[in-house]
Amino acid sequence: MSKRHFSVLLALTLLAAVAVALLAPQKVGRQSESGSDLLLPLAGSRINDVSEVRIRTADSPTVTLRRVDERWQVEELQGYPVDWSRLRQLLADLAQAKVVEQKTDNPDYYARLGVEDLEQEGASGVLLELGFEGESVSLMVGKDAGSRKGQYVRLTGSPRSVLVDRELEVAREPIDWAERSIIDVLSADVAEVEIIHPDGDWVRARKISAGETDFTLESLPTGREVTSSWTVNSLAGALSDLRMDAVEVAGETLPEQAVRFRILTFPGVEYMVQAWQVGDDHWVALQASLPFDKMVENPSEASEPGPSSTQAMEAMRAEIAAFNQLASGWWFRIPEYKFTALTKRGEQLLKPLEETAPENG
Repeated sequence: MSKRHFSVLLALTLLAAVAVALLAPQKVGRQSESGSDLLLPLAGSRINDVSEVRIRTADSPTVTLRRVDERWQVEELQGYPVDWSRLRQLLADLAQAKVVEQKTDNPDYYARLGVEDLEQEGASGVLLELGFEGESVSLMVGKDAGSRKGQYVRLTGSPRSVLVDRELEVAREPIDWAERSIIDVLSADVAEVEIIHPDGDWVRARKISAGETDFTLESLPTGREVTSSWTVNSLAGALSDLRMDAVEVAGETLPEQAVRFRILTFPGVEYMVQAWQVGDDHWVALQASLPFDKMVENPSEASEPGPSSTQAMEAMRAEIAAFNQLASGWWFRIPEYKFTALTKRGEQLLKPLEETAPENG
Protein backbone atom coordinates (compact mmCIF):
# COMPACT_ATOMS: atom_id res chain seq x y z
CA MET A 1 0.00 0.00 0.00
CA SER A 2 1.62 3.25 -1.09
CA LYS A 3 2.43 6.08 1.28
CA ARG A 4 0.74 8.46 -1.13
CA HIS A 5 -2.57 6.63 -0.89
CA PHE A 6 -2.56 6.51 2.89
CA SER A 7 -1.72 10.18 3.18
CA VAL A 8 -5.14 10.74 1.64
CA LEU A 9 -6.82 8.34 4.05
CA LEU A 10 -5.16 9.88 7.09
CA ALA A 11 -6.28 13.32 5.93
CA LEU A 12 -9.86 12.06 5.84
CA THR A 13 -9.69 10.75 9.39
CA LEU A 14 -7.83 13.71 10.96
CA LEU A 15 -9.79 16.62 9.51
CA ALA A 16 -10.10 18.57 12.71
CA ALA A 17 -6.38 18.52 13.42
CA VAL A 18 -5.49 19.45 9.86
CA ALA A 19 -8.03 22.25 9.84
CA VAL A 20 -6.58 23.78 12.99
CA ALA A 21 -3.07 23.53 11.60
CA LEU A 22 -3.88 25.11 8.26
CA LEU A 23 -6.76 27.43 8.98
CA ALA A 24 -6.11 28.63 12.53
CA PRO A 25 -7.64 32.05 13.30
CA GLN A 26 -4.29 33.60 14.19
CA LYS A 27 -3.02 32.80 10.71
CA VAL A 28 -6.07 34.37 9.13
CA GLY A 29 -5.59 37.50 11.18
CA ARG A 30 -2.11 38.03 9.79
CA GLN A 31 -3.43 38.38 6.27
CA SER A 32 -4.22 42.05 6.94
CA GLU A 33 -2.81 44.56 9.38
CA SER A 34 -6.23 45.90 10.28
CA GLY A 35 -8.46 43.08 9.08
CA SER A 36 -10.82 45.68 7.58
CA ASP A 37 -10.07 44.66 3.99
CA LEU A 38 -10.90 40.98 4.50
CA LEU A 39 -13.95 39.82 2.58
CA LEU A 40 -15.28 37.90 5.61
CA PRO A 41 -13.51 39.27 8.70
CA LEU A 42 -15.81 37.63 11.24
CA ALA A 43 -16.46 34.39 9.36
CA GLY A 44 -12.79 34.21 8.49
CA SER A 45 -11.76 34.17 12.13
CA ARG A 46 -14.24 31.32 12.73
CA ILE A 47 -13.44 29.29 9.65
CA ASN A 48 -12.57 26.24 11.77
CA ASP A 49 -16.12 26.30 13.17
CA VAL A 50 -17.78 25.83 9.78
CA SER A 51 -19.88 22.67 9.91
CA GLU A 52 -21.78 22.91 6.63
CA VAL A 53 -21.14 24.25 3.15
CA ARG A 54 -23.96 24.54 0.62
CA ILE A 55 -23.46 25.28 -3.07
CA ARG A 56 -26.42 26.35 -5.20
CA THR A 57 -26.67 27.36 -8.85
CA ALA A 58 -29.58 28.14 -11.14
CA ASP A 59 -29.16 25.01 -13.27
CA SER A 60 -27.48 22.35 -11.06
CA PRO A 61 -28.53 20.30 -8.02
CA THR A 62 -27.70 21.70 -4.60
CA VAL A 63 -24.47 20.37 -3.14
CA THR A 64 -24.33 19.96 0.65
CA LEU A 65 -21.05 19.29 2.41
CA ARG A 66 -21.54 18.50 6.08
CA ARG A 67 -19.15 17.72 8.90
CA VAL A 68 -20.28 14.69 10.90
CA ASP A 69 -18.10 13.42 13.76
CA GLU A 70 -15.13 15.39 12.39
CA ARG A 71 -15.54 13.85 8.92
CA TRP A 72 -16.81 15.85 5.97
CA GLN A 73 -19.42 14.13 3.80
CA VAL A 74 -21.26 14.83 0.55
CA GLU A 75 -24.92 14.56 1.51
CA GLU A 76 -26.10 14.11 -2.10
CA LEU A 77 -23.81 11.07 -2.40
CA GLN A 78 -25.30 9.30 0.62
CA GLY A 79 -22.57 10.63 2.90
CA TYR A 80 -19.51 9.65 0.85
CA PRO A 81 -16.29 11.36 2.09
CA VAL A 82 -15.42 14.82 0.81
CA ASP A 83 -12.18 15.56 -0.99
CA TRP A 84 -10.69 17.38 1.97
CA SER A 85 -7.85 18.98 0.02
CA ARG A 86 -10.37 20.74 -2.22
CA LEU A 87 -12.64 21.89 0.61
CA ARG A 88 -9.68 22.96 2.71
CA GLN A 89 -8.42 25.18 -0.13
CA LEU A 90 -11.83 26.83 -0.54
CA LEU A 91 -12.18 27.52 3.19
CA ALA A 92 -8.64 28.89 3.34
CA ASP A 93 -9.29 31.18 0.38
CA LEU A 94 -12.52 32.47 1.93
CA ALA A 95 -10.79 33.13 5.23
CA GLN A 96 -7.93 35.02 3.61
CA ALA A 97 -9.66 36.74 0.65
CA LYS A 98 -9.17 40.52 0.57
CA VAL A 99 -11.30 43.12 -1.15
CA VAL A 100 -9.11 44.93 -3.66
CA GLU A 101 -11.77 47.01 -5.40
CA GLN A 102 -15.35 48.11 -4.84
CA LYS A 103 -17.62 47.39 -7.83
CA THR A 104 -21.21 48.19 -8.81
CA ASP A 105 -24.15 48.32 -6.43
CA ASN A 106 -26.62 48.62 -9.31
CA PRO A 107 -28.59 45.36 -9.78
CA ASP A 108 -28.88 46.13 -13.49
CA TYR A 109 -25.15 45.49 -13.85
CA TYR A 110 -24.83 42.45 -11.61
CA ALA A 111 -25.10 40.03 -14.54
CA ARG A 112 -21.97 41.48 -16.10
CA LEU A 113 -20.04 40.28 -13.06
CA GLY A 114 -22.05 37.07 -12.51
CA VAL A 115 -23.26 38.10 -9.06
CA GLU A 116 -26.99 38.45 -9.76
CA ASP A 117 -29.48 36.57 -7.56
CA LEU A 118 -30.17 32.98 -8.60
CA GLU A 119 -33.82 33.87 -9.16
CA GLN A 120 -32.82 36.13 -12.03
CA GLU A 121 -33.22 34.68 -15.53
CA GLY A 122 -29.92 33.38 -16.87
CA ALA A 123 -28.14 33.65 -13.50
CA SER A 124 -24.61 32.30 -13.94
CA GLY A 125 -23.07 32.64 -10.48
CA VAL A 126 -22.81 30.31 -7.50
CA LEU A 127 -24.50 30.91 -4.16
CA LEU A 128 -22.12 29.74 -1.46
CA GLU A 129 -23.39 29.34 2.11
CA LEU A 130 -21.24 28.64 5.15
CA GLY A 131 -23.06 27.25 8.17
CA PHE A 132 -21.85 27.85 11.72
CA GLU A 133 -23.58 26.92 14.94
CA GLY A 134 -26.76 28.97 14.97
CA GLU A 135 -25.84 31.26 12.05
CA SER A 136 -24.64 31.35 8.46
CA VAL A 137 -22.85 33.55 5.94
CA SER A 138 -23.58 33.49 2.23
CA LEU A 139 -22.22 35.16 -0.88
CA MET A 140 -22.64 35.08 -4.62
CA VAL A 141 -19.47 33.96 -6.37
CA GLY A 142 -19.37 35.45 -9.85
CA LYS A 143 -16.98 35.55 -12.78
CA ASP A 144 -13.24 35.72 -12.57
CA ALA A 145 -11.69 39.04 -13.48
CA GLY A 146 -10.35 37.84 -16.80
CA SER A 147 -7.01 39.49 -17.52
CA ARG A 148 -6.87 40.72 -13.93
CA LYS A 149 -6.20 38.52 -10.94
CA GLY A 150 -9.22 37.86 -8.74
CA GLN A 151 -12.95 37.18 -8.77
CA TYR A 152 -16.15 39.16 -8.40
CA VAL A 153 -18.33 38.39 -5.39
CA ARG A 154 -21.27 39.93 -3.53
CA LEU A 155 -22.33 39.21 0.01
CA THR A 156 -25.97 38.14 0.18
CA GLY A 157 -28.14 41.02 1.34
CA SER A 158 -25.56 43.62 0.35
CA PRO A 159 -26.02 45.74 -2.77
CA ARG A 160 -22.29 46.25 -3.22
CA SER A 161 -20.26 43.83 -5.36
CA VAL A 162 -16.51 43.65 -4.96
CA LEU A 163 -13.38 42.23 -6.55
CA VAL A 164 -11.31 39.96 -4.29
CA ASP A 165 -7.64 39.13 -4.67
CA ARG A 166 -8.02 35.46 -5.57
CA GLU A 167 -10.14 33.04 -7.53
CA LEU A 168 -12.52 30.86 -5.53
CA GLU A 169 -12.79 27.36 -6.99
CA VAL A 170 -16.37 26.27 -6.29
CA ALA A 171 -17.31 23.03 -8.06
CA ARG A 172 -20.99 22.76 -9.00
CA GLU A 173 -21.61 18.99 -9.02
CA PRO A 174 -21.69 16.64 -5.99
CA ILE A 175 -19.24 14.18 -7.55
CA ASP A 176 -16.67 16.96 -7.96
CA TRP A 177 -16.52 17.33 -4.16
CA ALA A 178 -16.09 13.62 -3.47
CA GLU A 179 -12.77 11.95 -2.69
CA ARG A 180 -12.05 10.48 -6.14
CA SER A 181 -8.89 8.56 -5.26
CA ILE A 182 -9.70 5.01 -4.19
CA ILE A 183 -6.33 3.30 -3.98
CA ASP A 184 -2.77 3.52 -5.27
CA VAL A 185 -0.73 0.33 -5.10
CA LEU A 186 2.71 0.71 -6.65
CA SER A 187 3.74 -2.05 -9.06
CA ALA A 188 7.05 -2.44 -7.21
CA ASP A 189 5.16 -3.48 -4.05
CA VAL A 190 3.21 -6.29 -5.74
CA ALA A 191 4.21 -9.90 -5.10
CA GLU A 192 1.29 -11.74 -6.68
CA VAL A 193 -1.65 -11.07 -8.99
CA GLU A 194 -4.60 -13.38 -9.56
CA ILE A 195 -7.64 -12.96 -11.82
CA ILE A 196 -10.56 -15.39 -11.73
CA HIS A 197 -13.45 -15.14 -14.19
CA PRO A 198 -16.86 -16.69 -13.45
CA ASP A 199 -16.42 -19.11 -16.39
CA GLY A 200 -13.24 -20.52 -14.85
CA ASP A 201 -10.65 -18.56 -16.84
CA TRP A 202 -7.71 -18.09 -14.47
CA VAL A 203 -4.59 -15.93 -14.44
CA ARG A 204 -1.88 -16.00 -11.79
CA ALA A 205 1.50 -14.22 -11.86
CA ARG A 206 3.98 -13.81 -9.05
CA LYS A 207 7.47 -12.81 -7.96
CA ILE A 208 9.47 -14.64 -5.31
CA SER A 209 11.24 -11.45 -4.20
CA ALA A 210 10.93 -7.71 -4.76
CA GLY A 211 14.35 -7.74 -6.40
CA GLU A 212 13.08 -9.74 -9.38
CA THR A 213 12.53 -7.77 -12.56
CA ASP A 214 9.75 -9.84 -14.12
CA PHE A 215 6.69 -11.74 -12.96
CA THR A 216 6.31 -15.42 -13.73
CA LEU A 217 2.98 -16.41 -15.25
CA GLU A 218 2.10 -19.52 -13.25
CA SER A 219 -1.11 -20.13 -15.18
CA LEU A 220 0.82 -20.56 -18.45
CA PRO A 221 -0.70 -23.44 -20.44
CA THR A 222 1.61 -26.19 -21.65
CA GLY A 223 3.17 -25.39 -25.01
CA ARG A 224 2.25 -21.68 -24.94
CA GLU A 225 4.41 -18.56 -24.62
CA VAL A 226 3.67 -15.16 -23.16
CA THR A 227 3.44 -12.24 -25.56
CA SER A 228 6.13 -10.36 -23.64
CA SER A 229 7.43 -9.82 -20.13
CA TRP A 230 5.87 -6.34 -20.20
CA THR A 231 2.40 -7.81 -20.83
CA VAL A 232 2.62 -9.95 -17.71
CA ASN A 233 4.34 -7.28 -15.59
CA SER A 234 1.59 -4.78 -16.43
CA LEU A 235 -0.87 -6.82 -14.36
CA ALA A 236 0.76 -5.41 -11.22
CA GLY A 237 -0.23 -1.85 -12.17
CA ALA A 238 -3.98 -2.45 -12.23
CA LEU A 239 -4.51 -0.80 -8.81
CA SER A 240 -2.06 2.03 -9.43
CA ASP A 241 -3.77 5.42 -9.04
CA LEU A 242 -7.28 3.96 -9.23
CA ARG A 243 -9.84 6.79 -9.23
CA MET A 244 -13.61 6.65 -9.44
CA ASP A 245 -15.98 8.50 -11.76
CA ALA A 246 -19.08 7.83 -9.66
CA VAL A 247 -20.04 6.10 -6.43
CA GLU A 248 -23.13 4.47 -5.00
CA VAL A 249 -24.07 2.59 -1.86
CA ALA A 250 -23.25 -1.09 -2.26
CA GLY A 251 -26.07 -3.51 -2.95
CA GLU A 252 -26.81 -6.53 -0.78
CA THR A 253 -25.13 -8.97 -3.18
CA LEU A 254 -22.49 -8.68 -5.88
CA PRO A 255 -23.45 -9.37 -9.51
CA GLU A 256 -22.92 -12.97 -10.58
CA GLN A 257 -20.77 -11.86 -13.51
CA ALA A 258 -18.22 -10.15 -11.26
CA VAL A 259 -14.57 -10.95 -11.97
CA ARG A 260 -12.34 -11.50 -8.93
CA PHE A 261 -9.02 -9.64 -8.98
CA ARG A 262 -6.56 -10.21 -6.15
CA ILE A 263 -3.24 -8.55 -5.38
CA LEU A 264 -0.83 -9.53 -2.60
CA THR A 265 1.91 -7.04 -1.75
CA PHE A 266 5.36 -7.79 -0.38
CA PRO A 267 4.52 -5.94 2.87
CA GLY A 268 1.78 -8.55 3.33
CA VAL A 269 -1.45 -6.70 2.42
CA GLU A 270 -4.03 -8.43 0.24
CA TYR A 271 -6.53 -6.49 -1.86
CA MET A 272 -9.60 -8.19 -3.24
CA VAL A 273 -11.49 -6.47 -6.06
CA GLN A 274 -14.79 -7.53 -7.59
CA ALA A 275 -15.26 -6.01 -11.05
CA TRP A 276 -18.31 -6.10 -13.32
CA GLN A 277 -19.89 -4.25 -16.23
CA VAL A 278 -23.41 -2.87 -16.56
CA GLY A 279 -24.09 -1.50 -20.02
CA ASP A 280 -21.26 0.91 -20.75
CA ASP A 281 -20.43 1.38 -17.06
CA HIS A 282 -17.70 -0.44 -15.19
CA TRP A 283 -17.93 -1.02 -11.44
CA VAL A 284 -15.76 -2.37 -8.65
CA ALA A 285 -16.01 -3.22 -4.97
CA LEU A 286 -12.83 -3.41 -2.89
CA GLN A 287 -11.61 -4.80 0.41
CA ALA A 288 -8.20 -5.13 2.07
CA SER A 289 -7.00 -7.71 4.55
CA LEU A 290 -3.87 -9.03 6.22
CA PRO A 291 -3.59 -12.76 5.46
CA PHE A 292 -0.72 -13.06 7.92
CA ASP A 293 -3.22 -12.65 10.77
CA LYS A 294 -5.02 -15.78 9.62
CA MET A 295 -1.73 -17.61 9.23
CA VAL A 296 -0.87 -16.92 12.85
CA GLU A 297 -4.20 -18.44 13.85
CA ASN A 298 -3.57 -21.43 11.56
CA PRO A 299 0.22 -22.00 11.41
CA SER A 300 -0.14 -25.01 9.14
CA GLU A 301 -1.58 -22.73 6.44
CA ALA A 302 1.23 -20.18 6.60
CA SER A 303 2.68 -20.01 3.09
CA GLU A 304 2.68 -16.31 2.21
CA PRO A 305 5.09 -13.52 3.24
CA GLY A 306 3.98 -11.14 5.97
CA PRO A 307 5.36 -8.53 8.36
CA SER A 308 7.29 -9.98 11.27
CA SER A 309 7.54 -7.29 13.91
CA THR A 310 4.68 -6.37 16.21
CA GLN A 311 5.13 -2.69 15.38
CA ALA A 312 4.94 -3.34 11.65
CA MET A 313 1.86 -5.50 12.13
CA GLU A 314 0.05 -2.82 14.09
CA ALA A 315 0.91 -0.18 11.50
CA MET A 316 -0.33 -2.48 8.74
CA ARG A 317 -3.59 -3.18 10.54
CA ALA A 318 -4.17 0.55 10.99
CA GLU A 319 -3.61 1.18 7.28
CA ILE A 320 -5.97 -1.61 6.31
CA ALA A 321 -8.65 -0.34 8.68
CA ALA A 322 -8.32 3.15 7.21
CA PHE A 323 -8.69 1.81 3.67
CA ASN A 324 -11.68 -0.37 4.50
CA GLN A 325 -13.33 2.56 6.25
CA LEU A 326 -13.21 4.47 2.97
CA ALA A 327 -14.03 1.61 0.60
CA SER A 328 -16.45 -0.67 2.44
CA GLY A 329 -20.13 -0.20 1.75
CA TRP A 330 -19.58 1.43 -1.64
CA TRP A 331 -19.48 0.47 -5.29
CA PHE A 332 -17.27 2.60 -7.52
CA ARG A 333 -17.61 3.33 -11.22
CA ILE A 334 -14.17 3.39 -12.80
CA PRO A 335 -12.73 4.22 -16.25
CA GLU A 336 -12.92 1.50 -18.89
CA TYR A 337 -9.14 1.20 -19.27
CA LYS A 338 -8.81 0.36 -15.56
CA PHE A 339 -11.59 -2.20 -15.80
CA THR A 340 -9.81 -3.81 -18.75
CA ALA A 341 -6.61 -4.07 -16.69
CA LEU A 342 -8.51 -5.73 -13.82
CA THR A 343 -10.24 -8.32 -16.00
CA LYS A 344 -7.50 -9.63 -18.28
CA ARG A 345 -7.96 -13.15 -19.59
CA GLY A 346 -5.18 -15.67 -19.94
CA GLU A 347 -5.38 -15.73 -23.73
CA GLN A 348 -4.69 -11.97 -23.85
CA LEU A 349 -1.26 -12.57 -22.32
CA LEU A 350 -0.19 -15.29 -24.76
CA LYS A 351 1.21 -15.41 -28.26
CA PRO A 352 -1.42 -16.60 -30.74
CA LEU A 353 -1.45 -20.27 -31.70
CA GLU A 354 0.12 -20.97 -35.08
CA GLU A 355 -2.43 -21.78 -37.75
CA THR A 356 -2.47 -25.40 -38.81
CA ALA A 357 -1.00 -25.83 -42.27
CA PRO A 358 -3.53 -27.12 -44.82
CA GLU A 359 -3.16 -30.76 -45.78
CA ASN A 360 -1.90 -31.52 -49.30
CA GLY A 361 -4.57 -33.03 -51.50
